[in-house]
Amino acid sequence: MPQAAALDYHAGLRPRAFDLLKPQACPLLLVQGSPKHEFDAPGAGWVKLADVGRPGDKGERYRLYRLVK
Repeated sequence: MPQAAALDYHAGLRPRAFDLLKPQACPLLLVQGSPKHEFDAPGAGWVKLADVGRPGDKGERYRLYRLVK
């Protein structure tokens, strides 16, 4: 996934797959999706921190969520 490589290279972040059995292992969740799913949350307890897209690309959005305990 090119996005994971970009996050690692530019921000020093090493994304890993989300584990449904251990959601508290990482309190942040990055979701890639389309604008029609803009209001979908990953589940109870998740708060949207950011919703961004690339300029000129209206078909893809990235949403950052934080798990609130």
